[in-house]
Amino acid sequence: MDKETLLQLSELTQEAVHHYKTLKELYIQKKTCLMAQDVEKLQDIDPVILQELNRIKGLTTEIQTLGNLGGEAQTLTEQAKETDSELAKKFEGYKEELTELSKEIGQLEKINHELLKQGMNITLKMINHIMGSNYTTTEEYDSKGKTKIVSDVSSIEKSI
Repeated sequence: MDKETLLQLSELTQEAVHHYKTLKELYIQKKTCLMAQDVEKLQDIDPVILQELNRIKGLTTEIQTLGNLGGEAQTLTEQAKETDSELAKKFEGYKEELTELSKEIGQLEKINHELLKQGMNITLKMINHIMGSNYTTTEEYDSKGKTKIVSDVSSIEKSI
């Protein structure tokens, strides 16, 4: 692979690293919003996360196409070693950084998933509690709006 193509791939990979860092920060913000139960900010963050994911997907496709990566092709580091050892070191650094970022993002995603599940459970319990209290209240009246429950007020009525 020629040096010019390797330089283009290096720029694209560096841009991908930048977007992964942005994605990590967005997941941290999402975690904070979930913990603070800030639904409005959460609604703003999710579309931005999707945009970053789409950018990363586009960059990945571009890198694979430009570098003829796929199947049994050499990695970018291996291809760069044949042309420029400095670029090979850069690609190795990108690989390590991307590996670490993807682990951190995966961990944040797991935490966010658990926080969402917890929030949904709390919401479900609240809905059940509200529905249960409404059910009891509606059961106290018949279709004409009269009270079905016989109370022990008769002793008070007799004394009046």
